[in-house]
Amino acid sequence: MSEIPKQKHQNQAALDLLLQAESLSKNVGDLTLNEGIHKEMADNYLAMGNQNLYQVYSKKYLETRLQREQNELSSINHALDIHNLESKKKVKT
Repeated sequence: MSEIPKQKHQNQAALDLLLQAESLSKNVGDLTLNEGIHKEMADNYLAMGNQNLYQVYSKKYLETRLQREQNELSSINHALDIHNLESKKKVKT
Protein backbone atom coordinates (compact mmCIF):
# COMPACT_ATOMS: atom_id res chain seq x y z
CA MET A 1 0.00 0.00 0.00
CA SER A 2 2.88 2.35 0.66
CA GLU A 3 4.36 1.96 -2.81
CA ILE A 4 1.74 4.14 -4.51
CA PRO A 5 2.34 7.20 -2.30
CA LYS A 6 6.09 6.57 -2.62
CA GLN A 7 5.85 6.59 -6.42
CA LYS A 8 3.94 9.87 -6.22
CA HIS A 9 6.73 11.29 -4.01
CA GLN A 10 4.34 11.43 -1.07
CA ASN A 11 6.93 9.95 1.25
CA GLN A 12 5.35 11.04 4.52
CA ALA A 13 2.05 9.40 3.55
CA ALA A 14 3.96 6.23 2.64
CA LEU A 15 5.81 6.35 5.97
CA ASP A 16 2.55 6.78 7.88
CA LEU A 17 1.26 3.56 6.30
CA LEU A 18 4.55 1.77 6.95
CA LEU A 19 4.65 2.84 10.60
CA GLN A 20 1.14 1.47 11.00
CA ALA A 21 2.14 -1.77 9.26
CA GLU A 22 5.24 -2.07 11.46
CA SER A 23 3.10 -1.66 14.57
CA LEU A 24 0.55 -4.23 13.41
CA SER A 25 3.20 -6.77 12.41
CA LYS A 26 5.29 -6.67 15.59
CA ASN A 27 3.77 -9.80 17.11
CA VAL A 28 3.33 -11.69 13.85
CA GLY A 29 6.97 -12.78 13.50
CA ASP A 30 6.95 -12.76 9.69
CA LEU A 31 10.54 -11.96 8.75
CA THR A 32 9.74 -11.44 5.07
CA LEU A 33 7.04 -8.92 5.96
CA ASN A 34 9.31 -7.09 8.41
CA GLU A 35 12.14 -7.10 5.88
CA GLY A 36 9.91 -5.41 3.30
CA ILE A 37 8.58 -2.86 5.76
CA HIS A 38 12.07 -1.90 6.94
CA LYS A 39 13.38 -1.64 3.36
CA GLU A 40 10.53 0.60 2.31
CA MET A 41 10.89 2.76 5.42
CA ALA A 42 14.62 3.17 4.77
CA ASP A 43 13.96 4.14 1.14
CA ASN A 44 11.34 6.72 2.14
CA TYR A 45 13.53 8.26 4.83
CA LEU A 46 16.38 8.48 2.33
CA ALA A 47 14.10 10.18 -0.20
CA MET A 48 13.11 12.69 2.48
CA GLY A 49 16.74 13.37 3.35
CA ASN A 50 16.48 11.95 6.87
CA GLN A 51 19.85 10.25 7.06
CA ASN A 52 19.57 9.19 10.71
CA LEU A 53 16.30 7.31 10.32
CA TYR A 54 17.48 5.96 6.96
CA GLN A 55 20.45 4.37 8.74
CA VAL A 56 18.24 3.00 11.55
CA TYR A 57 15.83 1.29 9.16
CA SER A 58 18.52 0.24 6.72
CA LYS A 59 20.23 -1.55 9.60
CA LYS A 60 16.93 -3.15 10.67
CA TYR A 61 16.36 -4.25 7.07
CA LEU A 62 19.80 -5.85 6.82
CA GLU A 63 19.47 -7.56 10.20
CA THR A 64 16.04 -8.94 9.33
CA ARG A 65 17.27 -10.10 5.92
CA LEU A 66 20.22 -11.90 7.52
CA GLN A 67 17.96 -13.55 10.09
CA ARG A 68 15.54 -14.69 7.37
CA GLU A 69 18.38 -16.10 5.26
CA GLN A 70 19.84 -17.92 8.27
CA ASN A 71 16.42 -19.42 9.04
CA GLU A 72 16.11 -20.59 5.44
CA LEU A 73 19.56 -22.18 5.52
CA SER A 74 18.77 -23.86 8.81
CA SER A 75 15.56 -25.26 7.35
CA ILE A 76 17.41 -26.55 4.28
CA ASN A 77 20.08 -28.16 6.47
CA HIS A 78 17.39 -29.82 8.59
CA ALA A 79 15.68 -31.20 5.48
CA LEU A 80 19.01 -32.51 4.17
CA ASP A 81 19.74 -34.19 7.50
CA ILE A 82 16.39 -35.96 7.41
CA HIS A 83 16.95 -36.99 3.79
CA ASN A 84 20.40 -38.36 4.62
CA LEU A 85 19.04 -40.36 7.57
CA GLU A 86 16.31 -41.85 5.40
CA SER A 87 18.85 -42.69 2.72
CA LYS A 88 21.06 -44.48 5.26
CA LYS A 89 18.06 -46.49 6.50
CA LYS A 90 17.26 -47.57 2.96
CA VAL A 91 20.87 -48.62 2.32
CA LYS A 92 20.90 -50.75 5.50
CA THR A 93 17.77 -52.67 4.48
